[in-house]
Amino acid sequence: MSDVVLTYKTVTCRKPHVCDWCGENINLEDKAVYSTGIFDDKFYSVYMHPECDSAFQEEVRAEGGWLEYQPGEQQRGGSDE
Repeated sequence: MSDVVLTYKTVTCRKPHVCDWCGENINLEDKAVYSTGIFDDKFYSVYMHPECDSAFQEEVRAEGGWLEYQPGEQQRGGSDE
């Protein structure tokens, strides 16, 4: 499996989105972490609450650099465990 991150930045949302980590809404004017990339030859675009992105990054480090998860299955700002 290969992953190439193309964009990773904090943005102020100009329209509503759904957090890829927790599945909750990210409202207009909220801050979010926006990332794009290519994973297994497929383009992806993801928005996460800043606290959800922090939880995701922490889980990636704990798992040794790789984490597989299902969008919307984690708690906001933390894991589902």
